[in-house]
Amino acid sequence: MTTTSAHFSGSVTRPATHPAGTPQRAVVVVPTYNEIDSLPVLLAGIEGVRSVMPVGVTLDVLVVDDGSPDGTADLVRNHPAYGVWLGLLPRTAKDGLGAAYRAGFARALEDGYDLVVQMDADGSHPVDALPAMVSGLATNDLVIGSRYVRGGRTENWPLRRKVLSAGANTYARSMLWLRTRDSTAGFRAWRADALRTAGVLHSDADGYGFQVENTWRSERAGLSVAEHPITFVERVAGASKMSPGVAGEAVALIARWRLAEIVGWLHRHLLVIGIVLLAGLLRAPFVHHSLSPDEAGFLTVAGQWHPGTSLYGDYWVDRPPLLLMLFRAAELSGGVVPLRVLGMVAVMAAVALAGVLGRQLSSRRAAAAVTATTALLLLDAPLFGAQHVNGELLAVPFVLAGLCCLVSATRTGAPLRWWVGAGVAAMAAGLVKQNVLDVFVVAGVTLVWLAARGQRGTALRAGAAFAAGAGGLLAIVLGFAWLHGTSPLGVWDAVVTFRIQAASVIAAEASPNTAQRAHTLALAWLWSGVPLLLVLAALRRTGRARVGSFPVGWVAAALFAWEAFGVVAGGSYWLHYLIGSVPGTVFLVARGLSGARRAHLSAYLAVLAVMAASVVVTTTALVHREANNQSETEEVSAWLAGHDRPGDTGVVAYGQSQILRDAGLRSPYSELWSLPVRVRDAQLAGLTTVLSGPDRPTWVIAGAHPLRSWGIDASLAEPVLRDGYVEVERIGDWRIFRLRDLGDAVGGPV
Repeated sequence: MTTTSAHFSGSVTRPATHPAGTPQRAVVVVPTYNEIDSLPVLLAGIEGVRSVMPVGVTLDVLVVDDGSPDGTADLVRNHPAYGVWLGLLPRTAKDGLGAAYRAGFARALEDGYDLVVQMDADGSHPVDALPAMVSGLATNDLVIGSRYVRGGRTENWPLRRKVLSAGANTYARSMLWLRTRDSTAGFRAWRADALRTAGVLHSDADGYGFQVENTWRSERAGLSVAEHPITFVERVAGASKMSPGVAGEAVALIARWRLAEIVGWLHRHLLVIGIVLLAGLLRAPFVHHSLSPDEAGFLTVAGQWHPGTSLYGDYWVDRPPLLLMLFRAAELSGGVVPLRVLGMVAVMAAVALAGVLGRQLSSRRAAAAVTATTALLLLDAPLFGAQHVNGELLAVPFVLAGLCCLVSATRTGAPLRWWVGAGVAAMAAGLVKQNVLDVFVVAGVTLVWLAARGQRGTALRAGAAFAAGAGGLLAIVLGFAWLHGTSPLGVWDAVVTFRIQAASVIAAEASPNTAQRAHTLALAWLWSGVPLLLVLAALRRTGRARVGSFPVGWVAAALFAWEAFGVVAGGSYWLHYLIGSVPGTVFLVARGLSGARRAHLSAYLAVLAVMAASVVVTTTALVHREANNQSETEEVSAWLAGHDRPGDTGVVAYGQSQILRDAGLRSPYSELWSLPVRVRDAQLAGLTTVLSGPDRPTWVIAGAHPLRSWGIDASLAEPVLRDGYVEVERIGDWRIFRLRDLGDAVGGPV
């Protein structure tokens, strides 16, 4: 017996109401219309299995006849078992299969039956499966005789019938998101209380859509549904009642149920949906704004990614390949605007997932809206540098998705699929930004917690499923990278070895600007309102969060600690590092809401209101500043665009790759960021080779002290620059150099 759709939203396997051996009354409800030839065969079969039913179970039959003109009702009345274990519910009109079943179910419940079986009269359902299906009701609410689980099959069916049946099941399952594999099956065993819980007596369908509707109702009601394999044979006598009209009714009803479900879902989640849309709207003013150095660099690298001379084509960057894949998609779609739309989608997804997480961890109705709003105000906050699209921003939805999967894994009857999903999300986040290992940390804490509670087998299975999901995505991404000339060893060197070396360089030779950025980052976090949210979360009443089988407290502590470590250990203290702390903040807020008093909830709303005002003010100021002021780098790009010639190339010392991109220049130097120069080419041997080689750049753009910077020895490259290039323009602190041997002069030395 296969459980395919059990246990939604925290339900658990329901224990048997009647212990083994306790007397239970079961009845088989059989609707009929002109079944005088086939019904005797069915009744004989049922009589044969009545003696082999589970201990304590007595089996009766109730025939519901819709006024058959062929004498089916008289056959029942004249049967020797009539009035003993065989009953009749005569009806005057043929109202359809669903109406007949509802009438039979109502009579069975009225007569006090504990178990109710539905079965066709045409002999297509095997009566020898009755004992096993009734036994399955000891631990399930509904057992379905299934053709589409292992061991199930059809017999004597023409190809057309098989195609129609498979198509109907596929349509029903995909439209209604059903887990049950044989959603149209008519052979079912119910517990009496499950019939009431599922609302079967109030179902809409009268035709064969009745079976699909009750599968849908059962799953949505959180019933435990199991499927028992059967062999379904073509009817032994009589004619099928299926017609194009009946099939059309089922198709239309399924579409109507799905539409009603969507409308209901939208109504229930209208506030969170509004918050998600607002999150995207707040990013709209930045869609056409100038690129940041990171955005320009990633687009440049991703756009030319091919088997080349460096890690990613002809350029090198210390980022994992999935990030470059996302930027490549944006670059191939048009560049700046698609990239900003990608960031908008990532933020909207993260806000929606924050709402899901809030609902999972807290029973408060307002929890989803509060956590979604928290994510919105942090992911759209200029204080966090969130107006730009970077690895931290694109990784956040993957982290939140992984957290939601891990929580769901503790609340469902099929946790392994959620562990697989968590593994995929964990690896996706790490392949976007290598230090965003939040989901790995949370999964590790959860697995250790399970093992410590004596659930080692569960922990091993969960860990294997998690590893399968993570490993599968890793293989796909590395395979794509390998096809584009990027080796796994090269990726390891960039995202692990290099970062260790970079941390050492930053610690030993960082400029005073690093300390200033650290100070600014700390102030941004303090002014963001996050500390107030964390204080409120800490003031929650002692008690369990909504999730019973999940170490919420341990996870919250581990998540917050890891994200704080990630911000500090980055070493450079850019504002966008704070984006990496958003999932942990959302998790802590959700946990705090699970035990918050009403006054605390009001305090949350007050803090969020202040944060919202801050976001509006800072966003407005930023938009106004960028609309009315041209930065020095934009001036440099504009000057170059007005003076370069086709085929010209350039190098910026160091970083600020948006200058070259905006000017339409390609760099022959593989390092587009300053930190890789300081770690991989600190003596500028590579740059010197480029400046003196056959592919030397036409333009060199440098600061006030050309080629000199902290952690860099320019003694080898400066003579080459001095001898081979002439300074032709100075814009602010930027100096522009041109090759001496170009022929026509451009401007003159400054």
